[in-house]
This record gives sequence, C-alpha cells and structure tokens, in this order.
Amino acid sequence: MGAAGGGGDVRKYPKPPTLWRRILAHSVIPESWPLAARYPTRYTFIALLVAILIAGAVAGLGDGLRFANEILAIAARYQAAYPEVPLVITPEGELKATPAFKEPIQFSFPNSRIVIDPTGKTHPESIKTPTILLTNKEAIICRGNGEEMRLPQWLKLPPSPEDKQDLPITGQSIRTLSTGMGTLTGLMIGLTLAIGNVIWAAVTMFLLCPLLIVVASAGDRGLLMPRRVAYRMIAALMVPLVLFSGIMHAAGYSILSTLGGLDPALLFWFFTTAALAVWTGFMAKKIYAPPIKS
Repeated sequence: MGAAGGGGDVRKYPKPPTLWRRILAHSVIPESWPLAARYPTRYTFIALLVAILIAGAVAGLGDGLRFANEILAIAARYQAAYPEVPLVITPEGELKATPAFKEPIQFSFPNSRIVIDPTGKTHPESIKTPTILLTNKEAIICRGNGEEMRLPQWLKLPPSPEDKQDLPITGQSIRTLSTGMGTLTGLMIGLTLAIGNVIWAAVTMFLLCPLLIVVASAGDRGLLMPRRVAYRMIAALMVPLVLFSGIMHAAGYSILSTLGGLDPALLFWFFTTAALAVWTGFMAKKIYAPPIKS
C-alpha cells in the first residue's frame, strides 16, 4: 500500500498475533481493522471463520436451551390439563385420540403455536396464524396466509413397542424428549446460522471492497489500496459484528426477530458494515499515508 501520488516502500512486518489475540483485538480495538492489512489474507479470514463458528455455537446453545425448556413447560401443562391420557401412538406409528380427547390440543409460542388433532377435524385452510398442525399421520406447517407445507410421510412417529399395544403419550414421555430435541434444534440452528454468515460475509466483502478503496484513496493523503488489502480490513471489522449477532441471538434478541423480517435485518447489517468500512478507510489513511510535503 502506498500513497496515491507515488510508490510505497516495501516493509516487513512482525509475525501476526495468535488466533485468539487477533479475534479479541478485532472485537474490541477498531484500530486493529486497518492493521490487518499487515498480515497475509488467510490470517484474517481464519479469524473471521472462527468467529462465525463461535457465533453459531453460542446462538445454537441459546436456542437449544430455550427449546428444551419450552418442551418441559409443554409437558407440565399437558400433564396438568390432561390427567387422563388423550393421545397414544399406535403400533403402526400413527397418532390416535383416546376417549379422553375432547378438542384439539394447543401449545402457544411467541411467534407460532402447535395444534394436535389426530381426528382430522382441524383443516389447514382454516388456520390464520403460523401453526404446526399435527394430524394422525403427518405434520403440516401452516404459515397463516393459505400456504402450507406437509412433511414427508417417512417422518413418522416411532412405532410402539413390540407388544403391539398403543403407547400412551404422557407428560413424562414428553419430558424425555426435551434434551434430545433441544440438542438437535441447537445444532440445526447453529449450523444454519454459520452457513448463512459465511455467505453474508463473502457477499458483503465483495460489495464493500470498492467503497473502502474509494474512501482510502480520497484526498491529498490517499492510498493505493489493493483489493486483497481491502478484503483483509473488511474481514477484520466483521469479526465483532458476527460475534455480536451470535450473542444477541443466544439472548433471544436476534436482529432478525427484533426488526421483524429478513430484509430489514440484511439492510441493517449491510449498512452497519458499510459504515464501519468507511471508518476503517479513514483510519487506514491515518496509519499508512505519508505526511503531506509542504
């Protein structure tokens, strides 16, 4: 990197800090973002990738624990509301109502609900809010706007034991699912967020690279910044954003849910990253540009 009016000296830089020190520095010291230009690109990219994995693990852990606790709460409400077992699993692995079943069983969540009705009297088209409808053979995801998705038939309930008798669904049997379902939910959410963040980071770096180069090259003390250097800086400034998003998601206040949709969340993260890229461009000029000759 050199000044926009002449060539820059070739300088040798010290060995990069350890991975964890780089992640910590990028998270709390903004000046470390332009300083990332001093090291090969792979050092900053690896730091960003590790931050993405940490954020996914933290978010998955938070969601997994919340889901497990919700299952435990459902089990408690189910056992209190239905002292006589209303549902059983048949030897064929289908859900069946018992004489104790009087009406569809509902469990509400902040943004959705579960409705259990093996009698088939609840029709998906009559549902106007986001709902998972469990019938005798399948699960139907109703979005509340007339759209629905039916899970494949092979996603059946586990069959009852070999004694060929109906298996009652009790509060205790629901509680036994909490750990396994919480773990599975956490793994799925963590993996999904990690993949999504990798795609987001790649697209955002590509889109904001020209912005950072333009900011760094503007003015009398402008820099000639190669694209690979700009990528390093943008990757570094993304580290705290990724970690922050993971922590907020784990706490139950993800930007996606707070802003009410994917599009507002993407715009928020894009313009936040763009603002930090502009700031990084000014810091880069302050650090690397030679003084103006009088």
